[in-house]
Amino acid sequence: LKSGGDDVMDLSVDERVAFVPMGGGTLQQWVAERYLRGFGRPEFHLYDNDVDKYRAAIDAVNARTDGSRGRMTVRREMENYLHPTVIETVFRMPVNFGHDDDLPKIISDRLKADDSQRSLNVGKVKAWIAERAFPLMTSEKIRLADPDGEIISWFKDIELVITEARAV
Repeated sequence: LKSGGDDVMDLSVDERVAFVPMGGGTLQQWVAERYLRGFGRPEFHLYDNDVDKYRAAIDAVNARTDGSRGRMTVRREMENYLHPTVIETVFRMPVNFGHDDDLPKIISDRLKADDSQRSLNVGKVKAWIAERAFPLMTSEKIRLADPDGEIISWFKDIELVITEARAV
């Protein structure tokens, strides 16, 4: 987004931000145990909207008094923000999907049905999406896939958390 001219922080070089990417299996531990507390910084949490128990984790993060914020995606998962042409490029087939569809499962099922040589389970599809599809997203494709600007709003929330932390 930054390289495309959007007024957002450049997360690839901003030293005020550290990423801890993880799956949902340990989410409750990270929130309850506050493993990052020792850094003395507020946290920004962003979770997929496909698991009901994530709501409790977001509520716990937002209840903190240190300026931490948590959000859930409006769409089912991060994958639902991809532009369809990126999926087509990576998996060599068009895939129709909506905001609430289980895109990795749809792709896995289509690959199994279309060509047993390219059969991938859901976990492998998610890995391919992370490694091969997300890097193909440009600022233009992000804007087209997310015309409501939700992704940009995540950047603004991160900036707000940083700004409020510096003001304290």
